[in-house]
Amino acid sequence: MKTRFMIQIKSPLFACLLLSAFSIGSIDTLHAQSHGIDVTIDGISGDTIYLAHYYGNKMYYADTTVADLDGRIHFNGRLAEECGKYAIVMPGPKYFEFLAVEENIVIETSEKDPTGDVVIIESKENELFYDYMDFLSVRRQKAAPHEAVLSDSSATEASIIAARSVLTSFGNEVAEEQRRILEENGDMLFAKYLNMVLEPEIPEFPSNIVNVQDIQYRWYRNHYWDRVDFSDPRLVRDGSFHQILDRFWNKVLPQIPDSLSVEAHRLIQRTEGNAEMFKYITHFITFASESSQVMCMDKVFVDMVDTYYTTGQATWLKPDQLKKIQERADELRDSMCGSVIPNIILP
Repeated sequence: MKTRFMIQIKSPLFACLLLSAFSIGSIDTLHAQSHGIDVTIDGISGDTIYLAHYYGNKMYYADTTVADLDGRIHFNGRLAEECGKYAIVMPGPKYFEFLAVEENIVIETSEKDPTGDVVIIESKENELFYDYMDFLSVRRQKAAPHEAVLSDSSATEASIIAARSVLTSFGNEVAEEQRRILEENGDMLFAKYLNMVLEPEIPEFPSNIVNVQDIQYRWYRNHYWDRVDFSDPRLVRDGSFHQILDRFWNKVLPQIPDSLSVEAHRLIQRTEGNAEMFKYITHFITFASESSQVMCMDKVFVDMVDTYYTTGQATWLKPDQLKKIQERADELRDSMCGSVIPNIILP
């Protein structure tokens, strides 16, 4: 997948908001850290190298340096609230991902195959990350010929059954490895990222229940966020957080403005004490409601502005940016669904 280092947005109102909400910083950590990020890239000599960080499903440049003649580079370690998924970007552009946490990180790789040639010299977090990726890579390679059988129109029924059996076995192996990682490394950042992509397992309900699908949906909706640690600010720095938030807002919840407003406040309340997650979710919902094509979603937008922006909680915005958002809400206030039209006095 090609990583984008910039984002296009159609709403003029949120062009300014985006820069403040999603750009965490474009310079290196000002205060020296006791830990650092040291990388040696075979095939690189004297090239400009960038450190980039994820924020949701987008990537932004955070720092830059120049490799020495032996391909060695160094970046300061990240502060706790800045930790998350990062990438080293080299000319091409080519890049590889790693997890920046509060520990020394020492990595070796090559310019030819940045991700495939990664060797973790020091970093327990990234050992876990890359061991899992290697595990998946091996399973994908083994699964490829069996997947080819399923897509072969001339395959016999017996070969199809055998291929499905093998693929099911591989799937079970992956699920077991995921469970092992979560049980043994639950407090590590990678485990938290992994947990976010795993769908809640809906329990079995008695088959004689008439509305079993409705009960299953309500259970899924009520337990959707069980996989997220709302106290950890690092979780917003991975694409999986954006994906589950987007799915919850646009797919899981019924697209009824009044219901969405209730769910928005309920979700945001869970971020208490976590400024980064509060900012991400608040911005996401505000932008989604302002740009939505669903009728009456302007009610959600105005409600969000009144609740979180006008009350001074959107501290990441500059005064002029905040004013534009408030003015937009005021423009929509009298014309939104359910509003009483002011009396019109004709001359």
